[in-house]
Amino acid sequence: KAVPSFGQVLQVVPDEKTAQQVLAALKKAITQKEEQKTFKKIGLPIILKADVLGSLKALTDNIKKIETDEVAINIVKEGVGNITEDDVMMAKATKAEILGFKVKPFTSAFEIAQKEKVKISIYDVIYNLMNDLKDRIASMLKKEEKTVVGKGRILKVFLATSSEKIVGFKVLEGQVQKGNYATIQREGKEIGKGKVLSLQIEKEPVSEIKASSLGGLKLSVEVDLEQGDILEFYKEQVS
Repeated sequence: KAVPSFGQVLQVVPDEKTAQQVLAALKKAITQKEEQKTFKKIGLPIILKADVLGSLKALTDNIKKIETDEVAINIVKEGVGNITEDDVMMAKATKAEILGFKVKPFTSAFEIAQKEKVKISIYDVIYNLMNDLKDRIASMLKKEEKTVVGKGRILKVFLATSSEKIVGFKVLEGQVQKGNYATIQREGKEIGKGKVLSLQIEKEPVSEIKASSLGGLKLSVEVDLEQGDILEFYKEQVS
């Protein structure tokens, strides 16, 4: 039999049956994590307990509806009845939260959950449980904040390919830096977006161009650009 490596954490379970259940849940969680990596998803593992089968089915059906392209809700274990020690040990092993609907934890399970810092949330209304899950999903998603840093007008298009454009332009407000993003506006409407690849002033590479200055701009963009188009430059920050 294999010997654990130094520093590995051992989990003690009450019997062989529980050990097999925990092992099965771990294998399921690992498989789900691998699938999430493939599809670039964030995993939210939960253990779901309900009072009757009808409630359990309603919960699982609703949970499927609120999953997003970015976050997958992994139901590590689901079942009917009060929350047991086995549920808590499985939650610890898979780093899952236990959600209970019209059930409660046995005293021994509650004590172990407190000791092992396993979160248990109990609900009497499905709507409240689903709202909490939606809030959890929202908090897990990365938020992009857009900060406008400058504005410019295209004076001439020098070179255009399907994916890149080189233009002469004037900075009307603020400044533009290499790496900024840009929205392209024509007659007051946004027609596309791009990214600043490089900047020049009098054929000399520069890292930024400030208001009232003329310069050259290489932009990664697919839409066709025209003289007079307005470029709004911005930064994106992930929080």
